[in-house]
Amino acid sequence: MVQSMVLENETTKWKFKKYILQLLTVVVASAREDSRLQKYISTKISELVEIAFICSTSSLIQLRISSLELIGHIIDIYGNMSDPLYPEVSLLGQQSAQITTAIVPAFSKDSNIELACTAVVLASKLLSSNIGQVSRMQRIVNVLTTSLEEFAHAKGSGNEMSNGAPKHLKIGEVSVLTTKSQNKLLVYILQAWSKIKVNAAGDSDTSQLVDKYINILTPLWLYSLRDFAMMKYGSQFLITNSDDVDINTYEQCWVDFVEVIGVIANENSAHLNELLRDDGSNFFLVLFGQCIEHLIKISSKTKQAMTAHDFRVLEALAGILKLKSGLQLVFDDSIFVEFIDLLDRLVMISDPSFKLKILELASGVFESYFKTSSNAKSPEELHSDVDKLFELLRINMLAIVQVLPFIRDRELGRTPLKAIESHDLILLKKAFDLSLNMIAYLPEVIQLDLLTCFLFAFTLVYELNNSDIIAILLPTLKRVISSLAHIDSRNSTTSRFFQSIWKHLNVSNKNSILTVFIVITTTEELHLTEEEAGKVSEFIINGLLSEETSLNTISIQAIKTLIKNNEKTGLILEKLIPRLVDQVYQSKLKEPRLILEILIVLTRSVSSDKIEGCLKICVPIILWFDEFTSRRYENYLHHKLLDLIQHSPAHFKSFVDSCSEDQKQNLERLVKLATAPETETETVLEKFSHIKLKTFG
Repeated sequence: MVQSMVLENETTKWKFKKYILQLLTVVVASAREDSRLQKYISTKISELVEIAFICSTSSLIQLRISSLELIGHIIDIYGNMSDPLYPEVSLLGQQSAQITTAIVPAFSKDSNIELACTAVVLASKLLSSNIGQVSRMQRIVNVLTTSLEEFAHAKGSGNEMSNGAPKHLKIGEVSVLTTKSQNKLLVYILQAWSKIKVNAAGDSDTSQLVDKYINILTPLWLYSLRDFAMMKYGSQFLITNSDDVDINTYEQCWVDFVEVIGVIANENSAHLNELLRDDGSNFFLVLFGQCIEHLIKISSKTKQAMTAHDFRVLEALAGILKLKSGLQLVFDDSIFVEFIDLLDRLVMISDPSFKLKILELASGVFESYFKTSSNAKSPEELHSDVDKLFELLRINMLAIVQVLPFIRDRELGRTPLKAIESHDLILLKKAFDLSLNMIAYLPEVIQLDLLTCFLFAFTLVYELNNSDIIAILLPTLKRVISSLAHIDSRNSTTSRFFQSIWKHLNVSNKNSILTVFIVITTTEELHLTEEEAGKVSEFIINGLLSEETSLNTISIQAIKTLIKNNEKTGLILEKLIPRLVDQVYQSKLKEPRLILEILIVLTRSVSSDKIEGCLKICVPIILWFDEFTSRRYENYLHHKLLDLIQHSPAHFKSFVDSCSEDQKQNLERLVKLATAPETETETVLEKFSHIKLKTFG
């Protein structure tokens, strides 16, 4: 392929080469939505860049433009991707020299305005990616900085000389002779700088480069947006000029300008307001209207895959709505109704990835309502806007009921459930989590009602008994229960929820075991009968006996939490301990000393009046364990008994006084046991210390 693109007999081959480049560009662009194709093309990057590089040296302008467009798509997709063999290096790192060399000729004498414009935008993509350091791309940086200075100065002083002839401007070595071409090229230069600014976060070199020119760039970005708005919306009042930039050029660039204004507004709103003077609200209304107009166009179509441009418009809108001016705009009664209708429609027709962005937008507006105010919202303010806040929350819930319609129906079976795919699970998780984030800003009395509704939804989820859905929503369930406990620790909603899902839980199912752990470790006031406490202990035992190490660890952490809260979880521990002893007796536990560690930690955790009672359980089991294991762990038991004595000598002495003569003799032997030499016993202790560190912190 590469050899076929070598420029021999170019006059007879250029159309074919251009066609090949266009096909390759389509294939690379398709990799945005196809992960398998993206992975495959990543193995062919060097060949693709070499093909583009060869064509960029052609004498034919159209071929050179096509080659730069191919490189542009490659940078868009792979520019921030790490090399799988060397993660600290960009995948395109080795191609950075070829890419730079392909761009630079676009600014030579044999170039033209169209090629230069394409190269300017490509240069900005290269500088704002992770492909290489800005300090190593001085040729491209020099072109962008000198052209900005020259064109900005010409814009500020007027493009015409006193004799009426346009100033002679250059970008690189390309002469820009007409005023119309100069204006067009300036728009692309500004677009390039806006891309660099938006992507400069986290890169000090790039940030310093942009900040050096920010006082020149910001007024020009504002001017370009104003010029575009006048062309598009105020054409009946605008006197057109043959030298004006055509509106199609602005259509390709306006999203970049909106994005960068959003970034600047977040960084230095005072400077932006100074430039806008008293016209800030009108300015943001125009930006908002432009974004909304684009989204309305795509919402009027049937279900479709959204383009990268659609995503950028949505993200630009999200940036505007993070600002106080944008937020005040969208909360206007007449605008808010249309805004919610638009989001509603987009959620219904969008693909999953675009839908996720809409949910983030709705959540962002909701949170910004509270964050943009320096003081907490007064009850009167909240009361006047609560319906709007609920509408934003409803957008997230709409995405949930699209996947799980039975939540809307309040029962299973009324609406057929479509097959649940991986992207549906991601959407569910995101929608639930964003909804909980939003609810947390509301007054506690409203939070309590909404969280209770969420628990009812989870009741239906467990009734459905889809393991994939339950597995991905377990962290969300924990958040709901934790939030309820934080608001009202005595609330019985969680207990009722637990009782309602009992019949759907299976003691041998991982999701069921984790559900039980979440409920018993997160709820402060869990009302259980003796039978229910016994069932809970069975779930804990099954977690400990599981072949999955992660589930073993979680089970031990659950026991640790029960011990910590032993005043309220005593019934569960009472049912658990005999079952643990039985597991040791049947030699089913991987680490038999675990039961002793649990008992000792429990003894050290209870209040003073309960220590002797725990010793009456713990010490006899230690003595039984010593005999059952044929004294294999006697050195370990010796140290544990010393720990108990040191913890409370008085209680231990009182307990010994009540022991039988056999128990006293065995205790005396273990307590007075000489320290074992560094043999296998020490190795076992070292192993146990590791276990203790992992399980009991």
